[in-house]
Amino acid sequence: MVTPTTVDLSPPLVDDQPTQNPSTSTNDITSTSTNDITNNITNDITSTSTSTSISINDISISKHQLWQEFLKWGDFDKDSVKTFKNHCKNIWNNIQNANKRESEAQNKPLDFNQVLQRHSYDKLFIADETTKKAKQAAAKGKSHINGYKYIVSPTTIKNSKGETLVDFFNLANPSSIETTQRAVNEYYNHNLNEPAHQSNNFKKYKSENFGCFASNNLLPYVTADTNSSHNNDHKKCVQKLIEELRPLSDQVNNYIENTYPTLYNKMKKLDLGSNVPKSYFGGFPIASINFNSICQFHRDLQDHRNTFCVVCPLGIFEGGQIAFPELNLAFEVKQGQAIAFRSCLLVHGNFGVTSGIRHSVVFYIHKSLVKQERPFTSLGSFEFNLDINSDDSDFKQLPKKKKLSSKSLTNSRKDNIGKCYFYIKIYIKIYINIYFF
Repeated sequence: MVTPTTVDLSPPLVDDQPTQNPSTSTNDITSTSTNDITNNITNDITSTSTSTSISINDISISKHQLWQEFLKWGDFDKDSVKTFKNHCKNIWNNIQNANKRESEAQNKPLDFNQVLQRHSYDKLFIADETTKKAKQAAAKGKSHINGYKYIVSPTTIKNSKGETLVDFFNLANPSSIETTQRAVNEYYNHNLNEPAHQSNNFKKYKSENFGCFASNNLLPYVTADTNSSHNNDHKKCVQKLIEELRPLSDQVNNYIENTYPTLYNKMKKLDLGSNVPKSYFGGFPIASINFNSICQFHRDLQDHRNTFCVVCPLGIFEGGQIAFPELNLAFEVKQGQAIAFRSCLLVHGNFGVTSGIRHSVVFYIHKSLVKQERPFTSLGSFEFNLDINSDDSDFKQLPKKKKLSSKSLTNSRKDNIGKCYFYIKIYIKIYINIYFF
């Protein structure tokens, strides 16, 4: 197992460069010096021209003659010298401007307070704009977007206070993940071939959620995808899939336990109640699988802000980088690796997949599973606070929410939902009949 390195995001930000599609990255263009670019161009001119043996180093040759030889070599019209010169100058100016912007970004420290405390509307705008850019790049068959640092090796991103925002790490036993990858791929192909076995989530989003939610209920409950409530014959397929996820789940849990022990101890103390027979994925109550699909840029506002979301890609593919536009970072996460991050705080999403099949398994904790986050009175066994101790300094402390009194509770709240909608429909019909007819 490779030990991740801790990166301080004071300048320079990150030195890693993408290993593929270098022509699409501004960083790769600007890393070449001016002299190298000039020499490469002129060497091509002098080495490939068959009509003359003129050398760039021959001082007796004027610039005009050199351009004439270049245009002759390229079979250009001799009257278009000025136009072609301007074209080359524009390209060079664009390269210089890109280099200047990149240098300014490198020398400007990243303000994490600004990133984390940015208004939700601004974050939504960033997510929308980045999604558009990713779609445009994918339409051109590209998986890279200019302006990002592409990280290919395990790295931990922390701010000056030592708070972890992103943790990119290798799994301890990557070969064992092949079992999980085959199981997910078999399940995916089985659902495609058996439409009756497809859940609503699979049909609409090519995604399913396994484990438990809490939502507005007093106690957590097992998800519909886990119970296969849409098709009883599909339950065996789900049970087999969950069992095959265990090698991956165990390795993720082991990493979190060893790296963030205080957090993991509190995750294990989550009481899921009598409606959930067991914890399916160790310290994580739920896991979602995205079947050969990627997500647009967003924040997971329902995830608990003091925990990690862990994404584990599966398959052989190109592209699909996990990017954080607020940090200008994109991570090349492959099968056998995982990335943990603060999904509630950071805008994140995927760049396009240019080839292959990419599934992903996502482990996380909904804030509704933590008692203090739910608007209900204490239920005894659910008295549990997941806030991180200050001695770990991995996450920020959150103030306790004021507890609601028992008068705030209503009996049989779940039973009243259907009746409420029924009465609303009646009132709407009466209103329409009175005022519009």
